[in-house]
Amino acid sequence: MPNDAPGDAAKPELFLIDGNSLAYRAFFALPESIATADGRPTNAIYGLASMLAKVAVEHRPAAVVVVWDAGMSGRDEAFKEYKAHRPPRPDLLVEQIASRFRVIGESSRIRILDHLRDGEESVQALTTALGTTQQNASKHLAVLHSAGIVSRRREGNRVLYAIADESVLELCDKVCGGLRRQLAELDELLSGGAR
Repeated sequence: MPNDAPGDAAKPELFLIDGNSLAYRAFFALPESIATADGRPTNAIYGLASMLAKVAVEHRPAAVVVVWDAGMSGRDEAFKEYKAHRPPRPDLLVEQIASRFRVIGESSRIRILDHLRDGEESVQALTTALGTTQQNASKHLAVLHSAGIVSRRREGNRVLYAIADESVLELCDKVCGGLRRQLAELDELLSGGAR
């Protein structure tokens, strides 16, 4: 029921969505032929975006939170049959996931995302902050924008970019946390060996 139904004005809705489940469902619900012009499959991404848009339009919730699996939950140890009969991810779904990693897996793009963490910026500000050319920054911003990772809006004669998909920052934080742990373990190993 949409939020503007009579008597519902004081009842804002919060939608919590299982991103992994919905993406998996979207993948199987749509034909594999949904792809970019160069043939990269996008049926899972398109289906997930369509379902989220439908929630926003039909229910107009006050907020939507999409939750993604962050790793091992311990459920499989507590319940041995958990996901025991689930088939492996289909190759096309794996390709869509890998495509997303390739977009953010370039060092200049990671630096851009890290800079946008604090809020929207113009191409000129990013160029200065990152010590690169406007052409290079624009090229990487275009890739991030076409993947839906950053948004852009025009303000006068400037184009401002911002993070559109916060889960990318969470992923970067997880990777950085893993690297910090590895460095701490290495440091402990080296300092322990020097004694």
